[in-house]
Amino acid sequence: MRRIFYTPNRKGYFLFALITLMIISFFIEPAIKNHLKSNWDEILKTKTNSIEENIRYKVSEIESQLKSVINNVKDLDLSSSNSIISLELYNGTNKLVKWKNQKIHDDSLSNKFAYGLFSSSDERIVYLSYADSIIVGDSLYKIIASIPVEKKYQFKSIYYENNNLSEKLSREEGVNVLIDFSVDNSFEPDGRIHSFIYYNKNINAVCSFSFEKPFLDVELEYVSSLIERIRIVVTFIILLFVLYGYRKIYFRENSESKKLVYLFIILLVFRIALFVLEIPSIFIDSSITDPVNFSSKFGYGLASTPLELFLTSIFFTFFFYRAFKILITKSLSSNFLSKGTSKYFNIVVLLGIIFSMFLVLVSLRGLGASVKSIIFDSSIRYFKEFSLIPNLPQLIMLLNLLMLGLSIFFFSVYVIALFLRYIKIKWKGKYYFLGYFILFQSVGVLYDYLQKDPQGTSFIRFLFISLSFLIALFIINKKEVVKTAYLYLGFSASIIAVSLLGYYNSLLEKESLKVTVQQYFDKNESITEFFVFKTIQDIKSSLTDYMETKDRENFSPIAFNYWSKSFLYSESIPSSINFYDSSGLYVGGFSTIPESSDTSRILIAKINDEINISREISPFTSNQLITGFSQIKLNYQKNLYVKIAAYYRLSNLINNPFPEFIKIKQSGLLSAADSKRLHVLEIKDSILVSFIGDNIFGENDITSLISTQLNKFEEGWAELKTNSKEFIFFIQKDKYNDHYITAGLEIRDISLQLFDFFKVFLVHSALLSLIFILTALILNRKRIRQLFTFKINLTISFLIVSIIPLITMAIYFRGVTEEKNRELVIYKLGKRADQVYKYLDNYYNSSSANFEIINSKAKADLGVNYNIYKDSKLVYSSNPNYYLSGVLSSEINSYIYYELIKKRSHEILVKNKIENYNYQSYFVRYILQGEEFIFEVNDLFNSITVPYSDIEMDIFLFSSYSLAVILIIIISTLLAKQLSKPINKLVSATKGLAAGDFSVHVDYDRNDELKDLINGFNQMVKDLQDSQIKLSLLERETAWKEMARQVAHEIKNPLTPMKLSVQQLIASYEEKSPKFDSIFNKVTSILLNQIEILKNIASEFSNFARMPLYQIEEINLNSVIRNAIDLFSESKISISFDEKKVISIKGDKQQLTRIFVNLIRNSIESGANFIKIEEISNQEFIEILVKDNGKGIDNKIVSKIFDENFSTKSLGMGLGLYMAKNYLNNLKGDIVVLETTENGTTFKITIPVN
Repeated sequence: MRRIFYTPNRKGYFLFALITLMIISFFIEPAIKNHLKSNWDEILKTKTNSIEENIRYKVSEIESQLKSVINNVKDLDLSSSNSIISLELYNGTNKLVKWKNQKIHDDSLSNKFAYGLFSSSDERIVYLSYADSIIVGDSLYKIIASIPVEKKYQFKSIYYENNNLSEKLSREEGVNVLIDFSVDNSFEPDGRIHSFIYYNKNINAVCSFSFEKPFLDVELEYVSSLIERIRIVVTFIILLFVLYGYRKIYFRENSESKKLVYLFIILLVFRIALFVLEIPSIFIDSSITDPVNFSSKFGYGLASTPLELFLTSIFFTFFFYRAFKILITKSLSSNFLSKGTSKYFNIVVLLGIIFSMFLVLVSLRGLGASVKSIIFDSSIRYFKEFSLIPNLPQLIMLLNLLMLGLSIFFFSVYVIALFLRYIKIKWKGKYYFLGYFILFQSVGVLYDYLQKDPQGTSFIRFLFISLSFLIALFIINKKEVVKTAYLYLGFSASIIAVSLLGYYNSLLEKESLKVTVQQYFDKNESITEFFVFKTIQDIKSSLTDYMETKDRENFSPIAFNYWSKSFLYSESIPSSINFYDSSGLYVGGFSTIPESSDTSRILIAKINDEINISREISPFTSNQLITGFSQIKLNYQKNLYVKIAAYYRLSNLINNPFPEFIKIKQSGLLSAADSKRLHVLEIKDSILVSFIGDNIFGENDITSLISTQLNKFEEGWAELKTNSKEFIFFIQKDKYNDHYITAGLEIRDISLQLFDFFKVFLVHSALLSLIFILTALILNRKRIRQLFTFKINLTISFLIVSIIPLITMAIYFRGVTEEKNRELVIYKLGKRADQVYKYLDNYYNSSSANFEIINSKAKADLGVNYNIYKDSKLVYSSNPNYYLSGVLSSEINSYIYYELIKKRSHEILVKNKIENYNYQSYFVRYILQGEEFIFEVNDLFNSITVPYSDIEMDIFLFSSYSLAVILIIIISTLLAKQLSKPINKLVSATKGLAAGDFSVHVDYDRNDELKDLINGFNQMVKDLQDSQIKLSLLERETAWKEMARQVAHEIKNPLTPMKLSVQQLIASYEEKSPKFDSIFNKVTSILLNQIEILKNIASEFSNFARMPLYQIEEINLNSVIRNAIDLFSESKISISFDEKKVISIKGDKQQLTRIFVNLIRNSIESGANFIKIEEISNQEFIEILVKDNGKGIDNKIVSKIFDENFSTKSLGMGLGLYMAKNYLNNLKGDIVVLETTENGTTFKITIPVN
């Protein structure tokens, strides 16, 4: 602690600050709360004003947007405006002359019409509109821009989108905001509610807003929550500091096993801390933290949401990855199992092999249980809806699926690789590997048999073992875990996980059939009575004060609003709500059953304020109904009568499904099955009385279903094949009579199953590719350009050249299919429209019936749903409820109007949309009785089938082209490898040649164009080697000649004085000269000097015959080793250099480089794919260990490898190691073989420091 406070320790200061902040938070929280309590009135006023200002600003933004759209209108062209904004253009006499999108206001404007922002509405939607004037030429026009802000209706279907302004403001401000567009400038005083009126710039009231004022208790709770979050963050940071402090213990530990234990403890503590502190879920409020999407009880909540499962999966995957990397590397270098030699040890190992097989199979079962939870504990339907790009919860869950699969594969591959290596060392031979594989698969079959409830299928188990075995064998043969091994692990994990996902999804769909059948049995007579009673009760309690009923003539929108909020709708019961006035006349209603045509006057004499429930038979369809009547007393002295009718017979429920766009959004198991594949049959007394589905079942099919053996609960399963389709059915029989309800699913064919598989597999592939690329960029961020090798560039080029045409073809085929479908839809809808026209034209000419009756008869006889418009207004519809209630617009939009009325087109097919449901409408002009009408026939209420729908075409293209892309990637990779491998060899050999190694040789056994190039290179190297020898001999011969001339010249120089001196000595001797002694001494001296000169000449001549002198200089040994390694960067070999601090020695840089190049090349040629270079330094010597995992050196020749001219290679010269040892000995160093086995060789190089 003294160090923290008294030394400049930044981490200590920061930790002290965090602890101080934590302590302060306990004092500041009550202070803030006391401040809020004592000043709440002032704070409340500020907050209320702030919310009001924010609301005003949002509305002003809408006003500015509408004004901007109007300002952008040029020359009466309305086509460039926003798609959701409607425009209406009026001339100087206030007559509508042009519009875009929907007509919202009357064809004629009132003279009192005001400019600026105002609210307007139709039966469906409330709009904010902005009115202004524009001048075009000499004419003045009025223009209104309108944007929808509130919907008066609500669907409970998957297509409904709630984007009301009130909802948006409520979410943003955190209070419940209500909007009243019928402004009366008066508010009832309420201290809890704040209300205000929004005025436009002309001081005209637009609408009023009201919201609950913030509560003090809520603010106090918010303060507590905010400070609690701060404490959580501080606690989390302190925890990080504590765990960071344990890093030294982790890295100092030499035992890999203990390291893994420490890592597991650290990760476990960290994960539990995140869970307890609710990090990061407490700060994220989105779909990935919503337990509705996924929630499992695993680990007491460690997988309670998609995000929690994501964090847990990350920790599991990281731990298994580290364990796999450490243990597999250790087992490849020295397998401890191979050291045992006793018979009992081998027996124990064999038992361990069998036990490990069960461990691997148990891990697969664990993966299956996890995937089952991902399917059954989730509301996400991974295969039901087609979407190339998954949403965020789906993406997170698919990533979780991949990580869980990868964790299991790390474990299984390590276990299999461990024993495969033992088998390889002990027995050697491929047949033992095959025997191990067959034994493993046999144990798998036995394990499946012993399981009561197998997790997955036998095929998935077989595939899992096979993939694990192949990857383990690949790693063993490579003698290391190369980068591609991780890719193989990832893709294998995806294949197994996605297969399990598809399997459990099919089980979920089967379970949904039970629930489907049960829901029909649950809808009995009593429940339907309650729903009718409750709906009337709700209408009576709320409609009394509903002032919009005053002077209203059409109550259909009100009827729809009540129906859409009732149990009758939410429970999918065909029903109707009708209103009648005080004289019993029909004034509006909404219905999803044929009884909607009951618009005649009712007898009201017996109807009172009580709710009367009865049963009756419809005079139109003879269906049995539960009906309810009651009187509604309104506040403004006007009475209404309501009648509700609902089916309660099961056959009626099945035969009258809702239109697709208002179908209830299913939840739970009911949402699992695709409704398009679902078939529900009701069978009574062996006769099919009602059904849902597009397949026709015959008598034999019905007999087969009811003949199914049922259990004691009168339930059973049956498989049925009919009309070339296969079905799976769940059957339930009524205990008291011969009454069956069956629900079945069409079994997907192989193309759809492939589509489901590839849809998820390609998402995994994209994630794996992204992770792989990011990892490569991070690890090689300083050498990014080197990543784009010739092979990578070649692969990318192949992919681009191959995939672009595929994409083009897919787009083309899809476009052609869309056009063919469009032509087919026009033909089918047009044919129906023509049938209706001919029917009506014939009846008009032969009958005196009125327009409504003739059309009703046409609909009943032809079975075609259609609409008829006069100009732009609806005059008849075979489905009037949806138009009168405002669900669908009763006016055609501007585009259709201008195409058919203004441009005089005969027919047009348009894509319409109600909420998020898309449908197609065919419009055509016909003349009836001298008047022009526009007929509409759509596929919203008419079933139209095409050979390939857009989704089916997407499925086909996606499945087939996904398979094609995968094949292209595989083939491109193989081709690129085949082309780049010999070229990389050439590059490596060229670098070696440039470094002075003339012994390089490139092997290539294929007979193609590259062989000529490689043979030419090898011949060039050989010629260069021969030329080098000849050049050396020539240079030496030339030098000898030059030396001989120089020696002859140099020898002549001393010989002349020697001759003269000897002659003088002889003459003196003969003459008996008295100076003989002095002359003798002089001559002797001269001779000795000249002899010394001759000796020096002889020494120089001797030195010339020796090798050239070394260029001794101070060099960086690490740099020399690194340069030698770089020469093999293109080779398929992993070289690890344990580089220490900078080591400087004195030596010849070229000679040392040749030594390391020679050692690395020898390792490669001995079959090694991994080389490790280590440095050990002391004060006097530096030791370099060069270890490889090649086949080793025969002990018989170890003593000869440093001899001159000794080589085991056919093309070797036997000089590399000889010259290396000679050079190092000259430096007073040495090179020796430290160890050699069949698992590799270790050379030790010793170099003196000085």
